[in-house]
Amino acid sequence: MRFLSFLLLLLQSYILNSQNGLTINELNSGADKIDLISYLQIKKTESDSFIPLQKVLNKLPVNKSLEFSLAIFNSTNDTIVRILQFPHRYVTANSFNIMSSTTNRMENYFERLNCINLSLAPQEEKLITVSIDELNRAEENKLDLILVSKQYLEKSTNRVYYTQAFFLGLFAFLFLFNLVIFFVTRWRVYFKYAVYIFSALIYFLYYFGLLQTLFTSVNQIPINLTYTWYSIIFISYFYFLNQFGEYKKFVPRAYQLLNVGIIFKSSELVINTVLHVLGLDFIYSHVYIDTILSLEIILMLFILFYIVKNKNLRGKIVIIASCFLIVGGIIEQAKLFPGWDNAYFVECGITAELLIFSVGLGYTTKLYYDEKRKAELLYIEQLVANQSFQKESNEKLEQIVKQRTEELNHEKSLVDKKNTENELLLAEIHHRVKNNLQVVSSLLSLQEKSMKSEDAKMEIRRGKERIRSMELVHKMLYSANSFSGIEMKDYVKKLSEGLIESFGIHSNEIQLEIDFPKIILDVDTAIPVGLILNELIINALKHAKKEAVKLELKIQLLVKDKTWLQLNVSDNGHGGISEVQSSNSFGLRIIQALIRQLNGELTIEENDGIHYSITLQWLNENKSAYS
Repeated sequence: MRFLSFLLLLLQSYILNSQNGLTINELNSGADKIDLISYLQIKKTESDSFIPLQKVLNKLPVNKSLEFSLAIFNSTNDTIVRILQFPHRYVTANSFNIMSSTTNRMENYFERLNCINLSLAPQEEKLITVSIDELNRAEENKLDLILVSKQYLEKSTNRVYYTQAFFLGLFAFLFLFNLVIFFVTRWRVYFKYAVYIFSALIYFLYYFGLLQTLFTSVNQIPINLTYTWYSIIFISYFYFLNQFGEYKKFVPRAYQLLNVGIIFKSSELVINTVLHVLGLDFIYSHVYIDTILSLEIILMLFILFYIVKNKNLRGKIVIIASCFLIVGGIIEQAKLFPGWDNAYFVECGITAELLIFSVGLGYTTKLYYDEKRKAELLYIEQLVANQSFQKESNEKLEQIVKQRTEELNHEKSLVDKKNTENELLLAEIHHRVKNNLQVVSSLLSLQEKSMKSEDAKMEIRRGKERIRSMELVHKMLYSANSFSGIEMKDYVKKLSEGLIESFGIHSNEIQLEIDFPKIILDVDTAIPVGLILNELIINALKHAKKEAVKLELKIQLLVKDKTWLQLNVSDNGHGGISEVQSSNSFGLRIIQALIRQLNGELTIEENDGIHYSITLQWLNENKSAYS
């Protein structure tokens, strides 16, 4: 019995010596890392007393300022230094109040801190009170408070740092890589993929506490409100899936469901933000969170169902990548592993998903460029074949054109020969007409010599001049080797000079002014115009010679709208309109008949002489001859 009692005494001494001397709420703990959540006492109001936190954990109010308290006692003779820390970097307390029961010394920390150093002197007891502004009932494990040694903190911090650095570095690399590819290829799927990666990167930067470190103003954003960013990740994810799978074209039902998902998450984002601002606690309850999670799972299952039915490569990539994301999200939301940080499963799921999508995008891009290269090669082959066919066609066409050209040249030579013969024949006709008119003029000259009456001689002379005006037209056509028409200014000049000469009037006895544009009239118009001018000029010369005054004769032709001609003839004779109409009735009848033939009108005015104005319809269709 004494030996047994001695053994029990040794065992008790060993146990006592193995402890580190820390007593938390009257319970000893000797671990290097101490989870304090089971030791925390909560005080809801100033009048309330502290009660164990675990008894009311699921009943805590949300977004309310609460205080947690615990007592720690150093039962050793050595100073103990520990670190009081929230294990999640984004969780901070509004204040830490440390009261030493031994020395009655108070330490206050009113900054938003994630951890503080805690030093206990030998046999010293400290009461620690933690104040926090808001809680998320759906995330109770984020309220964990741990007490660790400096060595343990450094080791765990380094491990977490390297894990986070790898994870965030991978996100940043994939974001920049896909953004560069977008700017190179201009394929919008890479841009939407980069936006999706960027939204996830921002979320995890906040989750790891790095965003708060880089931008202190982020600490002012309520913690629960930042959870709304989770919806933005899903929205960008659904946009990316639509672009990646081209479901609008290949799987319309999946495209519609993805749009429903975008609307659903956008509505959730707005509702969560508004309800948080209004201070409603329902949105942080398990009921609400689990309902949203269930709807997300059902929606994704339907989307994946229609994607699977498509049975193409992109659909398989989406299925595999989405499975990793969904499994990680379910584990994180449902907290299937209470002792672990379930966010790691989301990180692993997203990492796997991003890598799969990156490989899938690269592979589909390779397929796209392979197909494009095949299409280019096919196009080149088709182009070569087309060139060969074109060459053969051109050779055949050249033969046909050459043969047809020879035929046309032969036909042209025949036509040219025929035209030459026709021109020679037409020239001969005009020449013979001119000769015939000369014969008629000669006969009239013989007849004139046999006449004794001056009036008879005058009428024969007028007839000769009429014949001469027609002869002059045919002479000009024959001389110019052009049978389309005659140039009127030259014609009128020769006609006028010939009449003046035939009347024996010297150049100093007449002032002749001919104002004609450069115009070519056809024979059918030129002959009547010539006869009209012949009669009018003879009338002017006859009266001028009788009155023995210097004759001023002006002949003018105006073109109106390239459709009508206005012929003006003026002289300074003293004969009146009545005298002209009575003395030369036959000539006037000739003029009127010719004007009617040309659908024209005659106007005679008396103002310091006689002024004839004749408007004629221009029957010539070759208006290009006028300038």
